[in-house]
Formats: sequence, C-alpha cells, structure tokens
Amino acid sequence: MNNLQRFAAKAKFFRLLCSAFLLFAGNVSSQDLGNGFYRVTNKWLGDGKALDVINDGTNDKLQMADTTGASGQSWKLTPAGDGYYRLTTKWLAEDRSLNVVNDGTNSKVNLARSENVTGQFWKITPVGGGFYRLTTKWLGEERSLDVVNDSQKNKLQLAETAEITGQYWKISPASASAGAMGSIETRIHPTSEFKKMTFAGFTVNVNPDLIGRDVTNKALDLLSADLAKITKLLTPVQLGRLRKVPIWIQYKLNTESGMWYHESKEWLVANGYPPELEKSVEIADVNGYYDQREIQPFSVLHEFAHAYNDLYLSAMRDKLKAAFSNAVKSGKYDKVERTGSGIERAYALTNEKEYFAELTEAYFGKNDYYPFNREQLEKFDPSGYALMQSAWDQ
Repeated sequence: MNNLQRFAAKAKFFRLLCSAFLLFAGNVSSQDLGNGFYRVTNKWLGDGKALDVINDGTNDKLQMADTTGASGQSWKLTPAGDGYYRLTTKWLAEDRSLNVVNDGTNSKVNLARSENVTGQFWKITPVGGGFYRLTTKWLGEERSLDVVNDSQKNKLQLAETAEITGQYWKISPASASAGAMGSIETRIHPTSEFKKMTFAGFTVNVNPDLIGRDVTNKALDLLSADLAKITKLLTPVQLGRLRKVPIWIQYKLNTESGMWYHESKEWLVANGYPPELEKSVEIADVNGYYDQREIQPFSVLHEFAHAYNDLYLSAMRDKLKAAFSNAVKSGKYDKVERTGSGIERAYALTNEKEYFAELTEAYFGKNDYYPFNREQLEKFDPSGYALMQSAWDQ
C-alpha cells in the first residue's frame, strides 16, 4: 500500500467514524447498538405512533400504530457491513427483516424472511434534530422510508426522497415511555386493586390507573353497548354461561394483542400475569379497542366465542376440526376482502379457534373479513355455517 492509498484508507475510516458518531450521539449509543432494542418513530406523527408489525397471522405487514411496549415495536439494528444495518424485531427475531418488496414498483415494504439481499440492508443517515433518513443499499439514497400521507396515516412505503417530516425517523431505546395517555405508567396490578363494575350482567374489572380517564370512559360506554347487544343475540342459557367469564381492562401492556381470551393459567404465570385472569377476557389496550371499534364492531363477541368454545364445546372438536380443514383446503379464504384494507388472507385461517371466533362474528353480526354476515357465510362456507348452527342454535 503506497502513501496515497494509506491516506485514502485513513480518510475513509475517519468519515465512517464521524458518521457513526453523528448517528448515535442523539437517541442511541454506538456501544449499545446490537445489545438492545429500539423504538422507531416519526417526526411527522410524533412519539405516539411507532413502526409496528401487524399481528394478523401472516405477521409480515407493517404499520404506524399507537406506541406500546409490544415486542413487534422493538427493533434490533444489526450491522450488515459497509455502514448498513439489518432491522429485525424482538417479536419475530432475526428470521424476519425489514424489507423492500421486489415487485417492479419497489415501493412496498414488509417484514420478510431474512436473506442476504440489498433490499434488507438499511442506511441510517442523520438529518438533524435527532432524526434520521432510512434508505436501502438496493435502491440508494433516492428512495426513503416514508409514511403515506392519506386519511389513515398508518401505511409505510419507500418513496422518492424529499425534505418532508414523514421521512424523518427517530430511534429511541424501546424502554423509553411514550403513548397517547402521556405520563401514565402501565403495569400489572394485583386483581384486588381493580375496580369492579357490572354491565348487562357481565363483570368488568378496570385497571386502577385508568379510572376517570377520558379514553376509559369512552371505551366503557362502547363496552356497555357491545355487551347489551350480545344479550339480544344469545339465548338465556348461553348468556348465563358467558356471564361467568369476567372482563379485565388494561392499557397497552407488553402484548401483541389488543383483546384476547386467556385460556391457560400456565401462560399467564410464565408471562407475569396474575393467574386469576385464567378463563377471562382481557381488553389489553383500551385505546385500541376504542379506535378499532368502527371496523371491528363485534370484537367483544369474538373473544367470548373463544371462551364458549373452550369451556362448553368440547364435544364439537371433531366437527370444528373438519370444518376448518375444509376451509383451508378449499383455498377460498386465502384472498378475501377486509374492511378498509383491500384483499387479504382471512384471519380465520390462523387456526381452528380463530376460525370459530371469526365465523361467530359473521353469524351474529358483522365481521371485518369476508364473509361479513350470516347470509354471505351460508353461501361462501356451508360447512362453517353448519358449524355455527350446531354451536349456537341449541
């Protein structure tokens, strides 16, 4: 190596060193890179919205969602060489990476199986004020990670690089507090500290941190209406059974689910929950329940369907398995319409339990995936319709 080559090499090393210092002097530290997880937020939308993986069974779609402690919002930045990084999540680990879809338009981003492809190697460039631009090795600095400026403001794309706040990203330790409810701390309280209420004969237990808050009051109004609606749909015997299933209301615990039925005491204990939540419905994100109510008007019934299936329908396991197997083999649920999202793989294909709960929504009211209602279900999936009749019309 001659003197000119040595000088060039030293200059290149100095530039890389300066870039690394500038990148991580703000929100993250270079020595912590790779040793922790980070939340990725946006200057346009603020800290209340974070880069998130949608929990829909396929688990490959991205969105800007309310900031929580969810592992699908905790990103790991792993050096990939030449100043680029691979972005993976705590939830799905290093097997899935932030990726640009190679479809000709090259504007879609998703979470894809990790491969040695340049569409998964990201350059993180400071733009000032503690924010950064994210570009890929594949498409270069002319295309940047961007939030689509539409009415929803939650979709991601790779767009032509511009000086706009939707392309300015903040990288913060995932443990940093954030969220639409300000300084409220979310934690798991002993069940004895929850405030017990009754709506339409159902027992509702509210996290003490949420009492008196506006979003809680709005959510409780909706829950009261949803439970009253359920009382008009089910028989007295069915209602008597489901009223034994309590509801617990939280605010954005470290979970990928906005609402769920807790079937297993072992899972609760392993994840730090009180075992008393076994065989109960939990609204784990009161804000999400309120926000999603318009497109998922029967989400509460969905969770109670899980409870009913678990507690009272053991004799129908073979019939459920057969109907689900028929639905999978038919392929008809592979591409269906979803309210507000276009064509997607039906959530009913996740497993037998979700198939039962999704069809229950359509059978009694309105699902957010096609078939949306009872009439459509009967024509679209006769086996599933017969399953609903056997389960509920008795």
